Parts: sequence; C-alpha cells; structure tokens
Amino acid sequence: PVISGFWPGSVQVGEMVLVFGEGFVPFKTQISVNGIPATFFQAVDSTFLFFILPPGKTNGPITVTTPYGTATSSTKFGTPLTGVQITGLWPSVAAPGQLVLVFGAGFVANATTVKVNGVDAPIRQVLYPDMMFFIVPPTATTGFVTVTTATGSGTSPSLLTIK
Repeated sequence: PVISGFWPGSVQVGEMVLVFGEGFVPFKTQISVNGIPATFFQAVDSTFLFFILPPGKTNGPITVTTPYGTATSSTKFGTPLTGVQITGLWPSVAAPGQLVLVFGAGFVANATTVKVNGVDAPIRQVLYPDMMFFIVPPTATTGFVTVTTATGSGTSPSLLTIK
C-alpha cells in the first residue's frame, strides 16, 4: 500500500478522516494513528478509505496495513500546518484533463497557482484553505505538484504519475 495523503489534517475524537493512496484492500485493511488502532474504518476501494479518529494520543503518522504490506504517511496527523504545504494528492495517477484533489494548508482563493512538473495548471479551484483541485494540463508529465501563493510555495510529498 501507499498513502498519498489524508484530509483534514486534524479532527476531534469521533470525527472522520479521509485517506488517499493505492493498494488498500476492502475488508482486509487495518489503520492506526500514532500506533492507536481505529476501530471504525472502511476501505472504499484500492485508492480511498476513511476512519473515525479513536481516543488517545493520536498526533502522529497514519499507518495502513494490508495483506500485502504496510504504508505510513510522510506527514503527521494532528500537527498544525503553517505556511503553504501539500500533505497529499488524490488520485496519485492521473491523465491529462483529469481532476486531482490537493490536500494541505495555506491555499488562497484567487491567489494560488498550481504546476505539475513545472507545467502550469490553468484550471484550478481552492475549495478550503486545506483542500483544492486542479485539472491536469495536456502537456503535463510525471513529477511533483507545486502550489504557490503570495506567502510561499509547497511541493507534494510524492510524484503525480501522468498516464
């Protein structure tokens, strides 16, 4: 499995967290936050799952375990994000013209640019300060996604694979 991101970056006990990636196995995937198992969760398909935050010291990495291995998030859940940051993308494999969600912090409506491996994505929309989307431009190639605002830039922790 691979974790390409999660949203939101922090919630209260009993609230839902979405996790994006690859290799999740419905009915055969376990999830924990900082080592604390989530008792209510569901892998919807191989790229998306959700869980309800369990009680305990849950500031830390999210870990997904399947029969095929274990993946740990590169960003810690529950840690306040500052500046412009990208915590993940979904999907992590996309074709030109496809919509990609970006999760992180510091996104500003009407003042945020997105580039895929250096290629400008002119169609983009900030939904929340921690979630936005863009349409993969026709000339994009596999690479990192960069989000830039007047206050700084953030780069995706993993590549966006263009198919």
